[in-house]
Amino acid sequence: MEEFASEFAAKLALTEDDKQRELVVEWGSVYSLRKTNFLLVGKLLTQKSFSGEMLMRTMTALWPPKVKVLASQLEENLFMFSFPTNKERSRILSGGPWSFNRFILVLAVADDIVQPYKILLVKQKFWVQIKGLPLVYMTKDIGKQIGEALGGYAVSDHCKKGEHCGNYLRIRVGLDVRKPLRWCMPVHDDLAKPYGHWFQEDISALDYRRPTGWRFGLPSQPWSMCAPEAVGDDEMAETAESTFGQNDDEIRADLD
Repeated sequence: MEEFASEFAAKLALTEDDKQRELVVEWGSVYSLRKTNFLLVGKLLTQKSFSGEMLMRTMTALWPPKVKVLASQLEENLFMFSFPTNKERSRILSGGPWSFNRFILVLAVADDIVQPYKILLVKQKFWVQIKGLPLVYMTKDIGKQIGEALGGYAVSDHCKKGEHCGNYLRIRVGLDVRKPLRWCMPVHDDLAKPYGHWFQEDISALDYRRPTGWRFGLPSQPWSMCAPEAVGDDEMAETAESTFGQNDDEIRADLD
């Protein structure tokens, strides 16, 4: 058996003649040979069958009219989108998340010298509203801390003067689509108890085009607010007695 395996491996090995025929591209000419367009690769987060042709037609029609894009299907659930300028590509990325048939289309930049199927399509950015924060805590710094805790802070939304306006803080965060969405997270300062009011991450609004009870296009249990198992009834009662928005050592933030 070992002899057979050795003979088989020898047949697959490169001969000296094959090695001499190897093409080596000069580094200085690599960028002159590559495509001048700006590329995205994407896949649809679903286990159901769908029409790739219909997806490409829908997305190119859905994206802003001024964006010129060419789409092609690389594999059964792997697509490439080509843009003439980086500005147009960035416009699509910042306008996401995008969906088809109520399933999220995850997109990633394809600038590196790597095969498309090796590009990790595991991160998706969402806009999240953080409600219930005291006005003095509606800052970019607190938004960044909350965003990092959720999975990866990207940017905060603010007025032209650089200040946050309105009754909530709006941040954009990158979430790992391989993990279920977190619906509870305690938020407090370093002097507070390790429990309290609950921080809810809920991105089931219509803007995200995701049906209730589904997470990233995969079946899941319906969403609900809950406290960690370590919190007992007495502790929950104590927490409930504190006045909302006036407890000095706790911050309550609900995400819509």
